[in-house]
Amino acid sequence: MGSGAASPEPRIPKVSASDASAIDTIIVERMRVNSFDDLVPVEARTLIVNVHTDLAVTRAVLSAVEMADIPVLLVNSEPSEASSGHFDELMERYGFDILDTPLRMHGDQLDALFSQTRDARLLLLDSDAELRDPSLVPWMATMLDNPRVFGAGFLEGPFWMPESWRAPPRSVLYMQRPWVPCVMLRAEPVQRALAAGRGFREHFEPNEVRFSRRASNFLAARFPPPWGRQSRAFSRLPRFLRRRVSTWSLNQLRWARRQYCGTRPKMVCYDTAARVYEYLRYDEGLVFAGLDVELAEGRVHHYGGVTRAEVFGPMPLDVQTKDIEEELRDHLASMYSYHWRPDDHVGVE
Repeated sequence: MGSGAASPEPRIPKVSASDASAIDTIIVERMRVNSFDDLVPVEARTLIVNVHTDLAVTRAVLSAVEMADIPVLLVNSEPSEASSGHFDELMERYGFDILDTPLRMHGDQLDALFSQTRDARLLLLDSDAELRDPSLVPWMATMLDNPRVFGAGFLEGPFWMPESWRAPPRSVLYMQRPWVPCVMLRAEPVQRALAAGRGFREHFEPNEVRFSRRASNFLAARFPPPWGRQSRAFSRLPRFLRRRVSTWSLNQLRWARRQYCGTRPKMVCYDTAARVYEYLRYDEGLVFAGLDVELAEGRVHHYGGVTRAEVFGPMPLDVQTKDIEEELRDHLASMYSYHWRPDDHVGVE
């Protein structure tokens, strides 16, 4: 996503990380909490989850404090001592709350947080995202004033997963979902979706033979990672046969596949929040107020894949912290007058 037009002069107090004397000029409320029960329920709260990407998250937090004008909760997953110290210092200066949690898969973490919240709405902001348009969050809030709207932000999909993501051509259909790097969701309908078994975790649905899950899993095992499914029967095939089967398109089985979005894909990919969206949009008939994700440019900046690369290793298009470290440090200094001290923080050499 491009950087877009220059943002207005930030309202965040100008504080250098080395200037402790400036702290007492800022009057803020802040708290380190053990659960959502420790927080006073509010109409809307920004939620940022950190998994060992302190530098990028610092940018996300400062942009949320500046642009969202609602309380900010940083969920710090399995933090190191250095990480806790850094965000405690940041919390004292900029006024947000911190919740330390165990490390979970991103979808599972969101399931847990939405299940526990007593807030009416949560604004999800990715750890490697930055709000750049001060009118965006108020627009989202206005959309959610309509009781039939369960979420607001941007939409992406459906589309065929590209070969640059190691997907077989025109085989894996990426289902429509809210653009999770920046989305506001009403908590109550999301909690109903969770109760119905539709969570945030990503889900892959083999679709080669709609009336046989076993056959679909067997045939989906021929795909390269991360798309291939586990199949003991397929793994028992001789290696030469597995290599040969991996080249089969099996277009003659198109008739046996279930139809999605007017197509018959071999595999269906539900990325984070896609199943929640599908349930609320089509099972409950509610509305998502969404612009096309291409219109996010200039409103939200998002690197993409920084946390995934840190935790699991990079996918082809993921951005790694080491590649953007200097850019992030310069941006923090120029945009927020915050000077990152590399020696004090994890993830920075």
